[in-house]
Amino acid sequence: MQKNFVASLLGVTIALVGCGGGNEETVAGEITDDAISLSADSAGPTVWIELRNAGDTPCDLLAVMSEAPDELPMSEGRVAFPQSGAGVHRYVEEMYVEVDGEAAGSAGTPGEAVTIEPTETGRLQIAFKGVPEREERVILCNGEGDYERGRYAVLPFTR
Repeated sequence: MQKNFVASLLGVTIALVGCGGGNEETVAGEITDDAISLSADSAGPTVWIELRNAGDTPCDLLAVMSEAPDELPMSEGRVAFPQSGAGVHRYVEEMYVEVDGEAAGSAGTPGEAVTIEPTETGRLQIAFKGVPEREERVILCNGEGDYERGRYAVLPFTR
């Protein structure tokens, strides 16, 4: 089931300070039990993503990059990530994550997620060293069956 695309976790570092740059934009959205909706169609390399979980199910929130966001590799009902080595690209400079205003967990390794419970709001700030030519950001819940139910959104880069 190996596809010719790259999926890698965006979060390399959790930074407890802002990602800087002054040109940051905010993309708001909502997590439901079968979708993630976003208020923008694209965003630049530095962006705040603010998502409220309006569903009844927790969301194990991840951000990944892929050339084929609608065909991510699966394993045991969840999106699978390549271990390490060839084909894994990391463009992230910094990533800051909070849930309901409090700093939250580590999203620095493939497969790790920050859990957003129903009624909670998760905020991610992602800053890139550069903008990839083909890959797009995919914001997703990675609980069993979430991706297959459509619990993800694609946020292309403004290139």
